[in-house]
Amino acid sequence: MKRIGYIFDSIASVENCKRAILNASKGKRSRRSVKTVLDDLDGYARKLNELLTNQTYKAAAYKTMTVIDKRQGKVRETQVPVFFPDLCVQHALLQILAPLLDKRFYHWSAGCRVGKGNRHARKGVERATLHRGRKAKYAIKIDIVKCYPSIQNDKLLEAFERLIKDRRALWLIKAIIDASDSLPIGSYTSAWFCNWYLTPIDYLIADTHKINFHIRFIDDMVLIDSNKRKLIRAVKDVEEKLCDMGLRVHANWNVFRIRKAGNGHKGRPIDFVGYCFCLEYTTLRRRNALALMRQSRKIQKLEAAGRPIPYKVAAGFLARAGQLYHCQSQGLKEKYVDPVSIKKLKGVVRNESKRQSIAAGRL
Repeated sequence: MKRIGYIFDSIASVENCKRAILNASKGKRSRRSVKTVLDDLDGYARKLNELLTNQTYKAAAYKTMTVIDKRQGKVRETQVPVFFPDLCVQHALLQILAPLLDKRFYHWSAGCRVGKGNRHARKGVERATLHRGRKAKYAIKIDIVKCYPSIQNDKLLEAFERLIKDRRALWLIKAIIDASDSLPIGSYTSAWFCNWYLTPIDYLIADTHKINFHIRFIDDMVLIDSNKRKLIRAVKDVEEKLCDMGLRVHANWNVFRIRKAGNGHKGRPIDFVGYCFCLEYTTLRRRNALALMRQSRKIQKLEAAGRPIPYKVAAGFLARAGQLYHCQSQGLKEKYVDPVSIKKLKGVVRNESKRQSIAAGRL
């Protein structure tokens, strides 16, 4: 693989720094600290340029926040970087580095990439389950135990040294990596760094074991093939490779036959990126479907009582209702989406967005 060189000057340029500040400020322009930077955009762009050019930048400690995911029953510790200079530096780096990384990623690795998010991962699974059923008989779904906290800083830097030869660019990557003991959840660069770190696993599965279908969404992987033994050999090889990288797979993985339409309850669906994939059809994940049903009932009660619909309820329902257009859930749509006024919910979201824009001074 040809190594990348001479990218630091592009990263540290004043124009790139200015663009990084503007991109990092999206969704945060009502904050006082962000307004201060935007009021003197040219001045702060030059400051950022000087920090990088003189190699005096040092990342500050992340602010730790606890996020409770009630639907999944998980408690996560997230790390939030300071807006200036830390978040702006991360944007400046990825504005130049991300397109170069994207060219080297495995095609069916999704997450954080432009145009290759949940929808791309869903299409990757459905090309097997909906279109090439003969090659899709068995599946394995594996995920990595505490992926971000388990990635070691020195090994992550080694992965970038195999890609980049520009010493100043490596200095900047190291400065961002060393801001935390491990890859922080919540940092703008973390998903990109994790994706690059796990890219060798993608090519091991696709090129060495030649699995028919392999899709990865950050640290979750789905392998689909018509040969059960081939899948088991691939996963055992992946476990060994990940062990060398300081990571490990959840031990509860197993090979299962993919459920087929008209075959009763034989086999299992592939539960991945919010959907359940079976041969010849796709449905909404049970947890998401239950949330949609509860929100629909709540909205109908509010409408019957003549009460206003909260913004978060309207936005959440519209997002989940949108998932139904990408799967075979006609009964769910008729019972829980059709009785609700989608036009009214869009009006609630539109009015709130306009209010926030006025408050932030964008209108």
